[in-house]
Amino acid sequence: MEQQISISESEWRVMKSVWSNPPQTLPEILDRLKGTNWSKTTIQTYLARLVKKGALSTKRQGKDICTTRQ
Repeated sequence: MEQQISISESEWRVMKSVWSNPPQTLPEILDRLKGTNWSKTTIQTYLARLVKKGALSTKRQGKDICTTRQ
């Protein structure tokens, strides 16, 4: 049985942005979410929470870290 993950509305908005064109680097995610008026730190916090919850994963790709669906 799959475990359900609790995701806030803000985290869900970040998820939809990543899912729209995975994988994405942090600058790409920041660019897609610039209309939210969230700071870079806020977006990084949401991404870190989603990775910790197992909803997203990250991997190093050259100098960049890419975020993708889990």
